[in-house]
Amino acid sequence: MIKGILTFLAITVFLVICSTSLLLKTKVTKLEKDIASLNQNIGDNKMAIHILKAEWAHLNEPERIRYLAEKHMRLKPIKASQVKGYDIFYDNNQNNFKKVSY
Repeated sequence: MIKGILTFLAITVFLVICSTSLLLKTKVTKLEKDIASLNQNIGDNKMAIHILKAEWAHLNEPERIRYLAEKHMRLKPIKASQVKGYDIFYDNNQNNFKKVSY
């Protein structure tokens, strides 16, 4: 009788250990797939960042900006009469800034 109970307990413990190890194996496999997916996303994002940095460097080239400014803005050189000092913003009598309208 005791031998049968011990056999039953041994088989039960064996089955619990087998099912637990199968469950852990399944979870570990899923986590490994998640890690692989995340590593792939990291690689893709690094490549995208590299491409965006190259595009940004191209867009910020001084010659390109100068060309676009001349083409689209049609700016003229500044005249000396357009340059003002800081005193137009500051009222010396009241020691505060004054409103300036253009």
